[in-house]
Amino acid sequence: MKPPKLTADQLRTLHELEPLLRQAALSGNYEAAQQHALDIQKVLRPTGHETRLMQVKLWLFEAAMDAGRLEVAAAGFVGISKKVAKSSRTYLEAITLLAICHLRQKQLGEAAPFIAEVLRRRNIRSESGRRSFLRRAVARFEEEGLLGALTARNSDSLDPEDIQALAADLVRTKNEDEILFEMGDSLPPESVAFLLKIDVMAKRGLTRKEVLYLPGEAQIMEKAELGRTAFRSFKRVLWNSLCDPESDIYKAWFSSGLNFVLEKRYLGAAIAAAFLNIGVGIKALAVSATALVMKFGIEVYCERFKPDLLMENRRAS
Repeated sequence: MKPPKLTADQLRTLHELEPLLRQAALSGNYEAAQQHALDIQKVLRPTGHETRLMQVKLWLFEAAMDAGRLEVAAAGFVGISKKVAKSSRTYLEAITLLAICHLRQKQLGEAAPFIAEVLRRRNIRSESGRRSFLRRAVARFEEEGLLGALTARNSDSLDPEDIQALAADLVRTKNEDEILFEMGDSLPPESVAFLLKIDVMAKRGLTRKEVLYLPGEAQIMEKAELGRTAFRSFKRVLWNSLCDPESDIYKAWFSSGLNFVLEKRYLGAAIAAAFLNIGVGIKALAVSATALVMKFGIEVYCERFKPDLLMENRRAS
């Protein structure tokens, strides 16, 4: 039975609470996301608006995933997928995020059936909408798979002062594409091989026309393109470390400028800590990432690389 139309009071409350939940999900703040989701549930459940509630819970469990609560997130996405129609976009998004959960744990075998199902489903009717979703989904699969393959691979010493000094040398001597080439060249061969496995798997279920929407293997294997994929895979953890208006580095950059931040080694320290937090102990990657942030400037970086959510561009009415 279709639920009644949302009342003006319900809509007003949702328009206040949903942006708060979305922001918590973007920052991986699972505790805040839990409270906002609970408040929204109190608005939606009494009138039977379960479809919108399941969409809301996608944000909640994406927050859990970005907070490292992968088992909680996976169980949540499974639960959502069982409660909604398999023909719905919410189902498609839930199994996409479930695949990402497995990729973050380097569980390619567990991720494979969900990746295949995501790509063969026609839950999005319009060709342009499906094309956009395919590009975003395959890009996320590749980014998350690469990140999972990089974790715990190396345990280089990530000394902030050394990282920042080497990054400054890169900024002085190389342009953006050359720094991205350095980053791509620093990826371990086994991580690149894992990325290609995901690409092959992702394209296996597509039509020839749909494959043309996506970059080919030769493009993926270009060192600068590998660097771009790697840098995108780091964007969530780096954005949360560098772009929180309440963080020391953000305040210092805007109040005192780049030279002060570099003098205090804030940037090298923030990026070294972010890499260690996700288990990527590869010094050359940390140096390249630091150099790119220096090259962009923190305000440009924070705007250009702001992470998005899978259902960023879709809202219930």
